[in-house]
Amino acid sequence: MNVLVETYGCTANLNNSEIINGLLQTAGYKLARGPATADVFIINTCTVKGPTEDKILKKIKEYHKKRKNLIVAGCMADAQADLLKVNAKNAVLVGTRHITDIARVVDAVTKKKKPRATISDRYESKVGHPKISKNPIVEIVQISEGCRGRCNYCIVRLAKGDLVSFEPEKIIKQVKKAVDKGAKEVWITSQDNANYEYNLPDLLKKIADLRGDFMMRVGMMNPNNVLPILDELIEAYKEEKIFKFLHLPVQSGSDKVLLEMGRDYMLDDFKLIIEAFRDAFPQITIATDVICGYPTETDEDYQKTIDLINWLRPDMLHLSKFWPRSGTPASSLDLIDQKITNKRARDLTTLSETISAQKNKLWVGWTGKVLVDDKKKQNSVVARNNHYKQVILKGDLPLGKTVIAKVYRGATHHLIGTLRVR
Repeated sequence: MNVLVETYGCTANLNNSEIINGLLQTAGYKLARGPATADVFIINTCTVKGPTEDKILKKIKEYHKKRKNLIVAGCMADAQADLLKVNAKNAVLVGTRHITDIARVVDAVTKKKKPRATISDRYESKVGHPKISKNPIVEIVQISEGCRGRCNYCIVRLAKGDLVSFEPEKIIKQVKKAVDKGAKEVWITSQDNANYEYNLPDLLKKIADLRGDFMMRVGMMNPNNVLPILDELIEAYKEEKIFKFLHLPVQSGSDKVLLEMGRDYMLDDFKLIIEAFRDAFPQITIATDVICGYPTETDEDYQKTIDLINWLRPDMLHLSKFWPRSGTPASSLDLIDQKITNKRARDLTTLSETISAQKNKLWVGWTGKVLVDDKKKQNSVVARNNHYKQVILKGDLPLGKTVIAKVYRGATHHLIGTLRVR
């Protein structure tokens, strides 16, 4: 049987699909390269935004209409089972905490048997399983699943459930195995890395102590969970193997809106963290998230967000328009006029891109080591410096190679460099 796995959503979802592919291959299934050769379709879903949901539903309906063997996995299976049953009544659902059941489910589907229950909030570790990495030099490691946040707009917490943290010893063992096999980047990921229950700074230091030539990217952390470990986290970030990159979502520049969102921190908390990291690492790459058009966001609140972005000057801004998600408290609120939300989003995008371009120009003339971690079209590659900045280089360099590059131009979203001879 040929199985096709299609993936939508976050880094954790990508890792789940890597595990799905690994488990299926281990069980003897062949992985299809495209729909034409597939006997079974697995759609690993995301439901964080309305447009993403619409895109996935269209694909689900397409496969269901063709009477394909269809399995819907991921967040939609957990949080929107009723919606899926309406749109694809014959699809089999596999929840986010049943990824390790995938071979059994595929076997049942191909034999026209009804699989046992595959949606629950059971404990399921995402560490140490067979997997097929999308990028051979990037090792994605989930350190926990779920969260204990109470964000009023978020449907992901309804899908992922309560926080469970995975054992540090197993995480370190997985990283060591991957590095020994040639991994050059390790991505630490979860719904909120700072919520890790076994001491995140200690885990990062132990991973950095492993032998091997690799770099570590620490993924998203919420401000309220960073605050209690701030000093220890900054100390851990001093490890040379950790990219000087911080993803700290703020969501709004208004304390009033943050309170109404249920974000559990105030702007002063966010600013304290940013200032502390910039004191320790002046050139640190900052990424943040903003939700534009939250139902209670006034013109004054929006202006405060503009003021915050002007103060923060982030290297990257992940901007989302508010989308009401079924089952969340915010879904019952009256929406702002869409024209207002769209204008605010356009203005914020323009501002953030201007800031990003200005900051990237400051890197012109920089020379240093970069790690080639992805291919680009037209005979070029993507490399990363120690601040996780994208440096585009001409040439067909192999993935995982470290070279010396000099930056000669700063674009809006990346740097452009040239190879330097040692």
